[in-house]
Amino acid sequence: MRKWILLLCTFPLSACVTMVGVPLNDALNLVVSGTSELMANSWSNTDKCTLRYPLHSICIEYNPNVAVPDFVPTMQTRLKQLQVDSTLYSPSAMPISCEATLQYTAARSWGSHFTSSDLQPYLGDAELTLLQGGRVLSLARYQTSRLGYEKWTSTATKMNQVVDDLVCAKPG
Repeated sequence: MRKWILLLCTFPLSACVTMVGVPLNDALNLVVSGTSELMANSWSNTDKCTLRYPLHSICIEYNPNVAVPDFVPTMQTRLKQLQVDSTLYSPSAMPISCEATLQYTAARSWGSHFTSSDLQPYLGDAELTLLQGGRVLSLARYQTSRLGYEKWTSTATKMNQVVDDLVCAKPG
């Protein structure tokens, strides 16, 4: 595999990176994923969440069809950051103490990084539904953009905003 000296500048972020002896496709993957991650984190207004509903705990209904290993832990981490406890339960054994229920679907997609021919999985789309007493309180979705620049970012970068959309009140 060819190695390159690569100087990349991301002007909106005012930073330049020099990579010596790094395969070109690895360098491009690192820069695009890293830039997408930085942009998503800087644009995310995660510290200013006022809960839409007075919930202290949410029961998450386990979906065995979701093959994204860090999906549920990512949702639980974000909910905990928003001061909402969560419990994962089997669909046939819903705890009586649930204030609300979160149902989810997520699809893993496969693609290759730029010039690589190796296929790798990534979170392609997801849907979260918050229910209380059988009534839908809110719905939030994630879908990889048409250009797909963010597809290699972490599940947390993708899903934190979706969890916020589900439980946080809209400003204004």
